[in-house]
Amino acid sequence: MRVAALPLWTWLATVLALTFGGPGNDLVFGGAGVMGYAVLPFIAVGALPAAALLRRAARGSAV
Repeated sequence: MRVAALPLWTWLATVLALTFGGPGNDLVFGGAGVMGYAVLPFIAVGALPAAALLRRAARGSAV
């Protein structure tokens, strides 16, 4: 199961890395005020289906 979750963890690590400033102090996911939280729905939409499928497989349900 750990190997199956590797793409999800890699994707989440990439999203986390993109929230930090680069060498030019530029941000991929950033903004002022409410726009700073605009990335959260995209993270949820991207991560929840994979996490739900992995959780169902770990419980032993039919996929």
